[in-house]
Amino acid sequence: MSHHHSESTIRSYKIFMSNGFAYHDEKEFENKFSFKVFDGKGLENFVSQVNEYKPDGLYFVGWKSQFKLSNDGFFAKLSKEAKDNLKIIANHGVGYDNVDVQAALTTKDKPIIVTHTPDVVSDATADTAMILMLNASRKTRVFEENLRQVKWKSGYETLMGHDLKGKTLGIIGMGSIGTKTAMRALSFGMRIVYHQRNQRKDVEEKLTRVGQHLSEMGGYNNQPIVEYCKNMDDLLKESDIISIHTPLTESTRHLISKKQFEMMKKSCIIINTARGAVIHEKYLVEALKSNKIAGCGLDVFEFEPTITQELLELASINPCISLLPHIGTQTEETRFDMEQLCIENLHRVLIESKDPVTPVPEHKQLFARTETQK
Repeated sequence: MSHHHSESTIRSYKIFMSNGFAYHDEKEFENKFSFKVFDGKGLENFVSQVNEYKPDGLYFVGWKSQFKLSNDGFFAKLSKEAKDNLKIIANHGVGYDNVDVQAALTTKDKPIIVTHTPDVVSDATADTAMILMLNASRKTRVFEENLRQVKWKSGYETLMGHDLKGKTLGIIGMGSIGTKTAMRALSFGMRIVYHQRNQRKDVEEKLTRVGQHLSEMGGYNNQPIVEYCKNMDDLLKESDIISIHTPLTESTRHLISKKQFEMMKKSCIIINTARGAVIHEKYLVEALKSNKIAGCGLDVFEFEPTITQELLELASINPCISLLPHIGTQTEETRFDMEQLCIENLHRVLIESKDPVTPVPEHKQLFARTETQK
């Protein structure tokens, strides 16, 4: 950075933070920005502090905040002054259904840019999908609970789990997390079928190459290692395990509901590390209760932190159910990277007047430019 910037011009950009950093030094952040950390509770207080501070950027940790910047007219509640000054919302998380990204585009003459943290969360989330898959398939919960009660195996000597090898994994949403989950599943000897709006030949080729290296471990039964299902129903009928990796949008809300559960194999286990509301929880409970499917592995829930009571009751009797409290990205390394990416997006947009690194997909068109300009 050139030295003729006086300290004051650099510091003049103001960031309002819903939460402080967990892994970054706020002193260092202070060299780039002025900032204030929200010290209240609830959306109304948040709005009034934003209106008072009039920040250039918001750093929003939605999952810690217990409130959303969507569906409750957040932008409509901002004063004109605050809205005119706000240029960017850096959302800490890959899912951004907690920010109204359409309203951010249209709420004033110039769009308010919304960024999120994709890619850096992919490994941790894919690992979580595998943990759930393995726990549900091998019924580890009951064995561990029994062991902790100093009963060793008593009562469970004949309870059998299932191997992942040779099974078909259906991935709904072959983005970064879906792809990394597929990579991991291939090393367990699973076949992959996937569904999403557009076929991803590049990903198929990459996964097939990996699968071919691993195929001497057996497991693929001479079937194609990776297959695209244009129609999701085909995937539902064919998969032994289904793993969801789509964002939550109006078109994916309740994507898996009554009709979809009825198409699945009776032995199917469904895994969700994406967003709870992609599965209609009421019908998941019904499918598990009536043995339409065998089990599930969930890190996310439709009404989290509340979990449907019946689902919890089923989880205590069905050993094929594995539940986690949305810990998909809860590792030191991943949370560090998520904060880092938020800081980078704020820095690029405000201080460097450049494009953000990771705008949400709906905002990518703001930065579309021809190859030659890149």
